[in-house]
Amino acid sequence: MNMKKRGLFVLVCAGLVALTASTAFATGTGVSIGSRGKLHLKLGLTGSYDTNPAYTDSARAYGDMILNITPALNLFIPTQTIEFGLSGGVRYQRFFGMNDPPPAAGKPGGTTADFSNLAGDANVALVLFPQGAFTLALRNNFLRTEDPQASDITIDQARRFGLINNNAGLIASIKPGGGALQFDLAYSLVLSLMDNAANQYLNQTNHNAGMTATWRFFPRTAAILQVDTVFANFPNQGSLTSPTAAAPINFDTQGIAGLRAQVGLLGQISRKFRTRLMAGYGDTFNHDDPFRSAVASVELAYDFNTSSSLRAGYVRTFLPAGVYGYIGSDRPNLSFNYLLAEKLGFALGGALDFQNFADPPRIVATNIPGFGGSRSDMVIRANAGVDYAIINWLIVGVGYTNEFRNSNINAYDYSKHVGSLNINLVY
Repeated sequence: MNMKKRGLFVLVCAGLVALTASTAFATGTGVSIGSRGKLHLKLGLTGSYDTNPAYTDSARAYGDMILNITPALNLFIPTQTIEFGLSGGVRYQRFFGMNDPPPAAGKPGGTTADFSNLAGDANVALVLFPQGAFTLALRNNFLRTEDPQASDITIDQARRFGLINNNAGLIASIKPGGGALQFDLAYSLVLSLMDNAANQYLNQTNHNAGMTATWRFFPRTAAILQVDTVFANFPNQGSLTSPTAAAPINFDTQGIAGLRAQVGLLGQISRKFRTRLMAGYGDTFNHDDPFRSAVASVELAYDFNTSSSLRAGYVRTFLPAGVYGYIGSDRPNLSFNYLLAEKLGFALGGALDFQNFADPPRIVATNIPGFGGSRSDMVIRANAGVDYAIINWLIVGVGYTNEFRNSNINAYDYSKHVGSLNINLVY
């Protein structure tokens, strides 16, 4: 499969990806499907200690031991006219309740053992006519999680609750005149549903549509024009009970109709150095406190070899979010991964996210902390990992993650550290 086809297929298979430090080991021998297809199976076992699984402030934080058991699969079948991919897994997460919080302020104590859950994801992609002048890519990404903060889903409050997210979309690509010029038309429908009635004020429906024009005017350099729109709706307005409010509250969260328009360059400066430079304008037209500012996406990458790289980037954008309508985000990030002799992998990752929330949220008669005034947060995430392939189907590793949120509304502050031991069986 050539690089253009592989890039498109990776794009439509991509689900909701969190910032993680991970190494690039092979996926195993796999089961052959037809002449070119492969089915890979995986069983992941992770034992970890989380100093703050409930995302509470430092004075009330309590830690726990956690066991994750994750069976997963990855299927890819390419042909001349169709490419099909299927991936997913089920995760059982067991909390042991080792350091239960004591009663406080007249409230009973709890137990982290109640956080134990069953979650999972399923991703499917179908690419029609991958080598033709017209290509159609269809995808659907489903996620069930009890920890939305650990995913890339934009949630205005960092805490644990059940969420179902489904992202369905398509990309139609037209490549007239041999492929130097390419037009991509995209649409996706995103549904985020909370599985507890007390949290349904965070339910969200997004319609995303966009167009990308790419002109490859040199063999390794392309000019890009990208325009995308988002229509976000928060359907469960009215009088709802929030878990952080003592009494029912009246929500009047606005939806947003947002636009981003960017131009830029994508180029391979040398055999090892690549860059992507995008800049433009973003607007949330129908919000009382609109985002009207520059947007940008910059990435510089250096490839040590085919499975090792150093990347630095910066993203400035707005993201739809319940209650506030949108969050403005400025996020520099850095990642490094290196695979030595196909056996030993090192990875580092980090991001600094400056978040500005739309002001003020349209909520009446509420005592939720910070509502009715401006809110700005700084979020720091950093992680590291080392993995070693004992044999080609057995990989062991250790990892560390740190997350820190500092808000001008103290009720949203938290910090947490997670250390983990991982065992992965792959085939």
